[in-house]
Amino acid sequence: MRFLHSISSLSIRHIKISLTCPLPNPIVETISVEVENLSDEEIIEKLTAVKGIGRWSAQMVLIFSMNRPNVLPLGDTGFKRVVKISYNLGPSPSEEEIKKIAEAWRPYRSIASWYMWQTVNK
Repeated sequence: MRFLHSISSLSIRHIKISLTCPLPNPIVETISVEVENLSDEEIIEKLTAVKGIGRWSAQMVLIFSMNRPNVLPLGDTGFKRVVKISYNLGPSPSEEEIKKIAEAWRPYRSIASWYMWQTVNK
């Protein structure tokens, strides 16, 4: 699998695509990089190096476009809300509290997160 084989395959919204075009050198240089051996954090670092792509967007790319199984979307407000409700946590659970709960979901935290999101969508 080639890293960033096309910008549209990343599922980045139009506004984010417009911020990244024309493609800056970091993206052009990473087009041919193989990702099978890169960690999720390494991929997030490469994506967030591009203007307009933050950690949340990079995590969504990992989960929904690259099908990485063990991403924990701590930057997603909806995810944090559903964890709070599902686990009867206080009004603003810390990332540490959520990480502790999500340890039991390894190595499938992306999948567990998807199911958590689905409980909100019902």
